[in-house]
Amino acid sequence: MTQEQQNAGYGAGTFDEDSINFGELFQALIRNVRLLAFVASLVTGVTGLWVATRTPVYQAEATLLLEKDEATGGVLSELASLTSDPAAEAEIALLRSRSLATVTASSPEGFSTDLPIFHSTNHDFDPVESAKKEWGSSIDWDLTQMMDAVGLNTVVERFDLRPSKGIERRLFGGEVAKHRLRAKMIPVAAKKTIHDAPKGLDVFFPAENTVLIAPHKRFFFTSDLSLENGALQFAYNPGEEIVAFGYSVQLYVVGDDYVGERYRVSAINDDQAIADLMRNTSAFESGRKTNVVTVRVEHHSPYLAAEIANALAKNYIRRSIQIGQQKARRTSSFIERQLDNQQHLLATVENDLANLQSKHPEAISLPDSTKAVIDQLTALELERTRQELSFTALEQAQAHLDASDHQALARLGREAPNLIAVSYFQELADLDAEITRLRAEYTVNNPALLVLEKGRGDLRDRVRQNLISQAQGHADQIESINTKVEQLEVRLGNLPQSQAQLAETVRKVQTGSEIVAFLLKSKQEADITAAATSAAAVLIDPAVPPTGRAFPQTTVFIACGVLLGLLLGCACALLFNAFQAALHTEAE
Repeated sequence: MTQEQQNAGYGAGTFDEDSINFGELFQALIRNVRLLAFVASLVTGVTGLWVATRTPVYQAEATLLLEKDEATGGVLSELASLTSDPAAEAEIALLRSRSLATVTASSPEGFSTDLPIFHSTNHDFDPVESAKKEWGSSIDWDLTQMMDAVGLNTVVERFDLRPSKGIERRLFGGEVAKHRLRAKMIPVAAKKTIHDAPKGLDVFFPAENTVLIAPHKRFFFTSDLSLENGALQFAYNPGEEIVAFGYSVQLYVVGDDYVGERYRVSAINDDQAIADLMRNTSAFESGRKTNVVTVRVEHHSPYLAAEIANALAKNYIRRSIQIGQQKARRTSSFIERQLDNQQHLLATVENDLANLQSKHPEAISLPDSTKAVIDQLTALELERTRQELSFTALEQAQAHLDASDHQALARLGREAPNLIAVSYFQELADLDAEITRLRAEYTVNNPALLVLEKGRGDLRDRVRQNLISQAQGHADQIESINTKVEQLEVRLGNLPQSQAQLAETVRKVQTGSEIVAFLLKSKQEADITAAATSAAAVLIDPAVPPTGRAFPQTTVFIACGVLLGLLLGCACALLFNAFQAALHTEAE
């Protein structure tokens, strides 16, 4: 064995400058265990405080099954065979649209004082049957009058749903009480311009018939509500108007355990309410090509989260039926006018044909070649009528676009292939959500808001050009048909006079009969559609109040805080030990 080998083997495995001696690390941690415990406790405490002060978020989900589009007539009934299943992406964009959020977030006409804690919704919700029960089947009711308005411009928060209260219940026991405060809060006119008006009010029920109201100061480490601390006391009568601190307030509390409970009530403007709803609403397809769409709503109230999700789903269903009914009625009216004209012309030419055949019995029949030309003319004029109806549908789509009725535009798009790109609705929904948020936070001249509104305008222009180009395509086809008709009419005009007159009359009778039959069928289909319009979706699983918070999840966050505290504590202990100029063991 060489000297180098002996030197290399001597003490091998007993000393390595780059190795880590876990025993020494453990001893260093033990020597600085107080520092480690202090840092870990500090981080854990900060995490617990952060969790306790977060606004609770609850998630509620309602599930819709999109219906397949059926051939039910309408303006484009002849194109029904070309239609595809409703695009889930477009329907999702419509569920997140500003128009639907505006209807849902608006305030109801009256303040109801007979509602339970949670206003539930039945599965397979049928808005038509609900409308018939409330309005009767003999009158012309309007589904827009029955839209669910949740009234989100008044925000009510329960103090006992705060995470800090949940932590307290876990430590000392207890259950979440079942109670709820419904409120309507409006600034008094004289106080609208006062900047020192409170941002919200604290409402406390010391007894069943008594309510204390005070300006809201803070949500955590709250002070007691009492007359000595500036609170005002009122007799509580459900729904009765109370004027306090510059606000007109109506209250309706339900539940067996509301005595001794405290709430925060604040008022926000409509733009902010719509922006909050759009930000807290999401929709997604449960599986690829399943046509099952889930509407998810986040809110600090579990009851309101479920009610908002159901309201969005129900309003979406009502709106789809209403659009179908309106479209079918407009189609029926348009066809009826065309039908009256065609029937009048048909009666006239049939009379002319009878007179002509009585005057010229020798020309009662036509050659087969002439009949073939007449058949071609009949087919061309019938196709021209169909193209004119499609052209009318595209003009209707442009009217919907100019009126910003994107949901009606989407319903029409489901009948006409490639009428509107699905990405348009998705992009528009995102733009509307961002514009609504900025409107609630900034002035109308905000640069970011102006850029987004310009982008939305450019998007609308692109869609308008798409509609115009498609309408021009139908116009070109109509012009081409007119050219072919003129050529065939020249061939008929070259016949002998008696045959030419008879051929023209027979052609008008045959063409008129085909067009009248087509219009009668289309009108019948439109009338059936108007009377029995089906919804674009079925509510198969209504939302129910969630039993647990989606955020913050106390156990998860506290566990992460403990783990992070231990890691930081170990790092601080080792760092402190490295800076100590001292030897603690013989090995050192």
